[in-house]
Formats: sequence, C-alpha cells, structure tokens
Amino acid sequence: MALSYCIIASTGQGKTTLTKKLTEGKPLLVYDVNGEYPDLSEDLNQSRCKFFGDPEKFLEIASNKHGGTFCVLEEATGFLHGKSSESLRKFLIAKRHPQNLGGRNIIFIFHTIQSVPPFILDMADFIILFKTGDDINAVKKKRTKLIGPFLRLQKAQQYSKIVIKNT
Repeated sequence: MALSYCIIASTGQGKTTLTKKLTEGKPLLVYDVNGEYPDLSEDLNQSRCKFFGDPEKFLEIASNKHGGTFCVLEEATGFLHGKSSESLRKFLIAKRHPQNLGGRNIIFIFHTIQSVPPFILDMADFIILFKTGDDINAVKKKRTKLIGPFLRLQKAQQYSKIVIKNT
C-alpha cells in the first residue's frame, strides 16, 4: 500500500535524518534542491537517485518509477508554490488511487506548519511534526488540528517529534 508523509520541522530538527531512516534500503527518488543527499546517484536509472531541475520533469520521472519507490520532495514549499499543473494534479490524485500510483510512497518536507497547503495535510497518511518557528496564533487560526502537538513540542527537547496518523 502506498503511503504519504508530511514532515514539518524547522531547520536542524531532523527532517532529512528521519527521511533517510524511513527510506533506508528502499528505492528512492529525491527532488534534492539543497544537496542534502550527496550519496545518491544522479543517474535516474538507479533505484536510489536524486534529481534537481524542472519540477515537471521530476513529476514525469517519479510517475514512471516502480511500486515501492519513495518520492521525496525536499523543500516541498518551493516545489508546490504557485504550481497547479496537470502533471502535479495527476501525481497527487494518483496517491488517492494506489492502483494507479503503483505503490509509490510520497514524502513532503516543509519548514513551517503555515507553509503546508491544506490539501497536503488532508491527503497525508502521516503527519510528522517536529518543533517549528510558527506563530502560535497563525497555527490556531489556520491549522487547528495541529495546535495540541505544536504546543507540546514547544516544551520538548530538540529532535522530539509527534507522529499523527491521519484518518
């Protein structure tokens, strides 16, 4: 079964480390805008590889990867910002229909709660929240289901996280 994850955390809280643990030993395609995966091949024919360039090309490549592949959007805010392309729509909708997606898993990585589009929060199977620098009033106003975990994490140690299974 294909799963989708939404990982939200400030810089240095463990987003990339967690993603590497989740995908260890599994087929992986990363949209690597910040060079956080230097060990991955740029050869897109490899089972574990990275890509940086045209987001439309990434979606095309990701759509052709076999089942079980993890497709990671590092810096998903920038990837998704202002995009409403047909290929993005098909890629995201395919997540809701695993028979079409072929079992590809998706990991969206964001730095703030406020930057996560509501449809990503709605479609994610798991929301993994670390500490963020979000304004409490904005979280209360826009993302009410995350206010409790957000407040608990403000008192927690660095690298603490809360995993929310989205039902």
